Amino acid sequence: MQIRFSHIVLLAFGVLFLLIYFLALQGLASAGNEIYMRYASIILFLSASAFILFRGIKKMQIDVDVFGKKQLLIAVSLPVFLIATIFHEYYVGAYATGIFVGIALVYLLLNRKFYPPVKIFYFMFFYAAMFFVGTIGTPDGFRFPEISLSFYLIPLSFCCFRLSQKTLLRIAHIFFRAMIIYLIICVLYWWFNFQYLDRSFFDWITSKIMFGNLELIGWDTKLLLAKGEYFAAFFFVDRWAGYFHPTFVSMVLLFALITGFYLYHKKDILPTVNRVELLIYMVLCFLVIVLMESRIGFTGFVFVIAATGLYYAKLKKRFFVVVLLCYIIVGVTTVFVLDDPLDKFTDDHIRDTYNTLSINYIKEHFWSGCGFHEQTPALLGQAQAMGIELPNAEPPRHAHNQFIGDMVEYGVWGLFTLLAMLGAFTYYAIKRRSYLLQLCLCISLLLMLIDEPLYIQEGITRFTVFIVFFVAIAESGKISSGKV
Repeated sequence: MQIRFSHIVLLAFGVLFLLIYFLALQGLASAGNEIYMRYASIILFLSASAFILFRGIKKMQIDVDVFGKKQLLIAVSLPVFLIATIFHEYYVGAYATGIFVGIALVYLLLNRKFYPPVKIFYFMFFYAAMFFVGTIGTPDGFRFPEISLSFYLIPLSFCCFRLSQKTLLRIAHIFFRAMIIYLIICVLYWWFNFQYLDRSFFDWITSKIMFGNLELIGWDTKLLLAKGEYFAAFFFVDRWAGYFHPTFVSMVLLFALITGFYLYHKKDILPTVNRVELLIYMVLCFLVIVLMESRIGFTGFVFVIAATGLYYAKLKKRFFVVVLLCYIIVGVTTVFVLDDPLDKFTDDHIRDTYNTLSINYIKEHFWSGCGFHEQTPALLGQAQAMGIELPNAEPPRHAHNQFIGDMVEYGVWGLFTLLAMLGAFTYYAIKRRSYLLQLCLCISLLLMLIDEPLYIQEGITRFTVFIVFFVAIAESGKISSGKV
């Protein structure tokens, strides 16, 4: 009898969970020993991911001819690129991007064939060009913004090769399983830290908590919050990976979640994800999001579960009406019963203040805006002009709303180009009936309502690589069967 991946994962998780508990009984789970747990987590993840990648590559249906062997380079670098999005955007993400783009160029030189970009990519190029134009008149002068490179390089890299639908689904499966390992290690890392942090599990998941007076080896002071005195709770969940922002970590985890759902329902094309595997991911994903105290992650998780149920119920029309009515009843009941908790859940004084400053700035600079990456001085000046006291000592970096933020920087033209890009991808996703793209855009839209993922490199890279990867899957389905 073949041992399933899910069985190995559950057994390993249980053994390591108990091992950490026994270490805590011996007094070895402490802030001073956290660094050893951090390094052990990295080694475990890299080892498990390398094994998953090796097994996945062996199963890929790559032809044995000369061009097929070259495709192996892409088949290895692409899943590594996807997995790297969960790590630090500079130390890991930038290198992974460079390696993938470099390998794509090598493949282009060997294959000597460049495939035309999908037409909707031109809307992404158009949006990126706005960054370039937006530098005119800024203090740093007219220049090419480096962060916009991802908008060009990643889509164009995918034009250097073509992979079959089965190969792309294998790559998606490698990414999905690697994210299961990531979630397991996050829980184990949190469990180790939980042993010496003086907080109950209930407090951890129900309130924003901080931890102070800790001597953690190798933790830069820039990671401290509240004027350099306290660590936020999410540091003790995902800090081992070198990247800890709960919003963008949740973004990748939700992309992996929809990937799992998609693979589960594509068993007729490629049997990969089984029900137990999907359930493991759902439980772990929800737990990690709650431990990170990510409100947008929680909202996105609930949305993905609900939208996926409705999406696949629509395929069976007799279930669609029943599911829709159940959603309406649950939604209305939740609003009435949990009215006060919902108000507390959505309350965010800091973001409300930034939105107020941004909207008033837009009223005065409707057509022009402040220019590329000039939101901080613009909003700070607006606060001084309006006599508004900022909620913390640091000036607002940005508006924390993609639509409002683009208007602050580029005027109404920023909003126009953003809506044009999102509208083009939405039209394509609906036309192609791509579940992955539709849900990916919905997740991105939710994130754009409370943050600006396209303002910083980590957001741009994550948004671009998954959008382009999901477009590649949709296009591969079009080539192989004429539908997705």
